[in-house]
Amino acid sequence: MSLTAAKWIIATEDELAKCCYTKKIKVTSKSGDKTYEIDRGVISATKTAEVLTDRFHFINLKNDGTLYAYVDGCYKDDGLQIMNEYLTRNFKHIENDKGNPEMSKYKRDSIKEMLTTCNYIEEFQWDSNPRIINLHNGLYDIDTMKLTPHSHEHLSRIQLPIDYDPNAECPAWDEFLSKVINKNDIEKLLEWIGYCTYYGLPIQKALILFGPGGTYKSILLDGIRSVLGEHNCASEPIQSLETRRFASYELIGKLANIVGDLPPIRMASTAIFKSLTSGMDTITVEKKFHQPFQAVIPAKQIFSANELPIVSDRSTGFFRRLDMVQMLYTDDGVKDLIPQLSTTMELQGLFNLAISKLPALLERRRFTNETDIKTMRELYEARSDTVAAFIDTCVRPAVGAFTTKEEMYAEYVAFCRLNSTEPLKYDPFCKRYKETSEYHVEEKRMCHKGRKMGWLDVKVIKAKLLV
Repeated sequence: MSLTAAKWIIATEDELAKCCYTKKIKVTSKSGDKTYEIDRGVISATKTAEVLTDRFHFINLKNDGTLYAYVDGCYKDDGLQIMNEYLTRNFKHIENDKGNPEMSKYKRDSIKEMLTTCNYIEEFQWDSNPRIINLHNGLYDIDTMKLTPHSHEHLSRIQLPIDYDPNAECPAWDEFLSKVINKNDIEKLLEWIGYCTYYGLPIQKALILFGPGGTYKSILLDGIRSVLGEHNCASEPIQSLETRRFASYELIGKLANIVGDLPPIRMASTAIFKSLTSGMDTITVEKKFHQPFQAVIPAKQIFSANELPIVSDRSTGFFRRLDMVQMLYTDDGVKDLIPQLSTTMELQGLFNLAISKLPALLERRRFTNETDIKTMRELYEARSDTVAAFIDTCVRPAVGAFTTKEEMYAEYVAFCRLNSTEPLKYDPFCKRYKETSEYHVEEKRMCHKGRKMGWLDVKVIKAKLLV
């Protein structure tokens, strides 16, 4: 039983009166010489099911049979657990005329059957009005910017752990963002946070936070999760979504799929990724031990990475779905800000700032400073295969020239540092260079540092900053 629901399992006197009635039964004394009447409590399974329904507004999800209960302003997927806790807590002391628990397994199963065979809804009916954001202290309308009380008639299983305070500000977050990302990307990042609160996918984009270690990518992702709520976020790498049978189910009912340190494992297919970012395509979703079903999944895709996975797909359809924010390395007082970022007031202020960007974003359906397809392709390819990008940018044919492997590797490292990417180690670099470059004839020659292995007929030009 979750802590949220625990206080809801204690029955009121009115509820107990509706569930139970008394009947007189004849009891014979132990000596057998006397007979007298006593009152015994009897539990009505039908009445108890009605009381539970009135209190928790149970709903059954047709797609996978999950029983949801309305608790603290939203529907929880542990309806069966709430039912069992309620019955145990309130009726365990009542005995039948044989001295056994009146709430028998048969009666409990009867109540369960009544609750799980009515009030069905389909997956698409959840949060059907995404312009209403379910917050901890009410329902926020992004059009009127007003908060109204929670209602079980608003079918929502997503609630942000934020108490709306229109006066809240976030000076620590303002300073943090100004130091860890480019000024031109701050507005876009805030738009993304606001977009993640919206349970829909009208913009066909995924976001990549890119940068080497120590650029505070994980701190930024933690902040986004804190606004959305951990329980409203999944963490499934793109590769798992393409290959693991039940992975897509983890995204059902989530606002965002946030993955820190995306593994640089080659992606043989991007079909599921394209469907997940389309906002229209249905995909096959399967919960373990249940029948698969079709669903449109509106969870936003946000990833961070030091090195991007190599993809076989070089199509416009893939690269137009990507946007990137480059993280900057800095020691300028950022560590002192981190403890403040998770405070209640800062998160309330960050929500206010982000949600203020949402109406205009939904109107134009385009992020500020959005990366165009050509640039995105160049950025991605440079950061997914640093050796190939280095060869394309810095390696040139030169008949009769000789470049040692150490010289080539040093220039490669300089190229990676200039472009904020993680270089490979020396041996993996040499292996990848030989696989990728046209100019890979090796020879050992005498150089100013002695005999060295290198490559013939090739030279290296000065490393330059990519787009």
